[in-house]
Amino acid sequence: MPYAIIAISVVAIIVIGFVVLAVTLRRRKQEEVKPIDYRTFFILGICWLPMGIVFWIVMDLAFGIPLFVMGGTLLTIGLVNRAKWTEPQTLTGGQRKLMIGSIVGGILLLILMLSIFIFIE
Repeated sequence: MPYAIIAISVVAIIVIGFVVLAVTLRRRKQEEVKPIDYRTFFILGICWLPMGIVFWIVMDLAFGIPLFVMGGTLLTIGLVNRAKWTEPQTLTGGQRKLMIGSIVGGILLLILMLSIFIFIE
C-alpha cells in the first residue's frame, strides 16, 4: 500500500511540473521579456549576507552557510553588473498604500511573534 501512494505522488508531482512548465512557456511567448534588474540582486545580497552570518553563529552551520553563500553570490552578481542597474521606479498611489500596508503588517507580525516568544519563556 505505501508503494502505491509513493507512485501516485511521484506521478502527480511530474504532472504538476509539466503543467507549470507549459504555463510558464506559454506566458513567456506572450509577454515581452523584461531586462534583469541587477540592483535587486545587490539589495538581496546585502540582506542575505548578514542574515547568513547571524544564523551561522547563532544556530547551525547547515542553515547559516547556504544563506551566507547565496548572499555573497547575489551581492557579487549585483556589483559586477553595476553598470546595468536601472533607476528605481516611482510608485503610484495604490502601490504606495500597498507597500506601506505590507510594511506595517510585517512589523505588527514581528511584534506579535516576539511578544509570544517572550511570554512563552
